[in-house]
Amino acid sequence: MPKKRYRIEKDTLGEVKIPFNALWGPQTQRAIDNFPI
Repeated sequence: MPKKRYRIEKDTLGEVKIPFNALWGPQTQRAIDNFPI
């Protein structure tokens, strides 16, 4: 099973873990985590 790769990005609210190949930043990742669709 392949291991998921992440990158750590920082903004004014702190650090957030984002999938390595994602084209979005920390604010969008927080929205994805907080508001599942």
